[in-house]
Amino acid sequence: MPLSIAVSNEKMMESVAVLNDSARKLIRTFMPGALTILLTKKPSIPDILTSGANQVGIRIPDHPLAIELINRFGPIISTSANLHSHEDPIDAKLPMKDLKDTVKICIDCGKTAKAEPSTIVDVSDGTVEVIRKGAISQEEIEDALSE
Repeated sequence: MPLSIAVSNEKMMESVAVLNDSARKLIRTFMPGALTILLTKKPSIPDILTSGANQVGIRIPDHPLAIELINRFGPIISTSANLHSHEDPIDAKLPMKDLKDTVKICIDCGKTAKAEPSTIVDVSDGTVEVIRKGAISQEEIEDALSE
């Protein structure tokens, strides 16, 4: 499964992927927040991260601790804290139960602001395709792009 990259701002996003006008509109409207954008990766991003695809998922998380870690250490490879196809976690209890003793450290920052996962949108070729419906609706995305 491909993994995504968490960044703290648009400039950092540009260091790992090729941004286009659609991506910039979505970034400026919804990020930080529950949106993952699929973009054409830069050559520095290894294929193992993207499962061989030319696109990489990128988001700006809406949590001050995540932003602080990214600002201190650079882009972070990220994924949901659950096994593939298992329930999306909204607090630290579910991942600890789901992942059991494979987790060495868990930072419990309380419940997530939204129970829905991020919306995943592919804008890598300039067109817009919603890959996974989530917290941000397709209508909201279309409205942001039409402005």
